[in-house]
Amino acid sequence: MAMDIFLRENVDVCVIEVGIGGRFDSTNVLRNTQTVGITSLGLEHTMLLGDTLEEIAWQKAGIIKTGSDVFTTSQPAKCLEVIRQECLKKQARMHIAPSRLDEYDWVTKPSLMKEACAAVDLNTSLAIQIATNWIRRTRPNMLPTDGSTVLPSIVEGIDHCFWPGRLQIVPYKDRRTLYLDGAHTVESMTPPQKVADF
Repeated sequence: MAMDIFLRENVDVCVIEVGIGGRFDSTNVLRNTQTVGITSLGLEHTMLLGDTLEEIAWQKAGIIKTGSDVFTTSQPAKCLEVIRQECLKKQARMHIAPSRLDEYDWVTKPSLMKEACAAVDLNTSLAIQIATNWIRRTRPNMLPTDGSTVLPSIVEGIDHCFWPGRLQIVPYKDRRTLYLDGAHTVESMTPPQKVADF
């Protein structure tokens, strides 16, 4: 239904998140996908996707389309090789997003950089790469001539992004604070990571 609405409303661009995996996911019906993002891999939905990160990487790589630009984060070497092989088969270009936001050139830094953690840095970096790629393909005159500075419009998008239940800090009565996070994989629930994130 969403796809039908997007077509009828003549939407310029859609960001479609797969439900489970990718290769056999119901969202993997789009044929003209030009930009693909693969986030950090974790052992999730193992009954459907496989028991190893490499098997999960194969499932995720199933969304790669011919000639697309594929952006991912730093992954275990064997997982990157699975993604790289799928890119070779599909004549797609693979790119690794920087792992830290301070690796970018900023005209104005997003407000989240004051309190960002490793997970936020990775996901934001991937989003910057995907957004910049779409702009490069569709509106190249909007990009700075050096090509490395993050556009103010992307910074504005980052600053307005709010994901309830993900690294969310909620002030509570009597000066208490609630820390909410919908972590659902072993990797995302690792105590040192969570403590460092909050």
